[in-house]
Amino acid sequence: MKSISGAVLAGGKSFRMGTDKAMLQLNERTFLQNSLLLLASFTKELFVSSNKNYSNLSYPIVKDSFQNMGPLSGIHAILKAIPTQKVLIIPVDTPLLSKELLQFILDNYEPDKQLSICKTADGLQMLIGVFDKSLLPIIENQINNKEYKLTFLLDKASSQILDVSHFKDACININTQEAWKKLNNKFKNNAE
Repeated sequence: MKSISGAVLAGGKSFRMGTDKAMLQLNERTFLQNSLLLLASFTKELFVSSNKNYSNLSYPIVKDSFQNMGPLSGIHAILKAIPTQKVLIIPVDTPLLSKELLQFILDNYEPDKQLSICKTADGLQMLIGVFDKSLLPIIENQINNKEYKLTFLLDKASSQILDVSHFKDACININTQEAWKKLNNKFKNNAE
């Protein structure tokens, strides 16, 4: 497999959660620490997309060049920063992602595609997948045209959709205090 970078999207405003999701704890680690440990199984080239400064982080934090444009600006910043042609991106608020799922993505993405994203029974997971550096001009054009929806990339780039429905619950986002408490309780009950 050719070299690939890894990146965690941790720049969300966390309005529904009410606190920085990257700093939520699960199994005695933060969501951000868990995400970086997961990606570190596949690459040493790791980046964090965030406009916040996290202390004691040994990986580069990539800040958005364009503000208040959602994840598109984070992906843009990551693509500009990576030293490789491809990057495996995951969002910080999907703590159930597994090595098996990421290995499936890496084993099945098509290298000639600019974008390989995941799909579950709940729909497209635009923030989980392999992105190519050649997307930069397409994303910049979208930003210039104020087209901030990630799904617009599917029509403008050579794309692949990977069905990962068999990885049950792996792509669930934790966006509210209620969802986080429910997840913590599930882990506590499984540990007992």
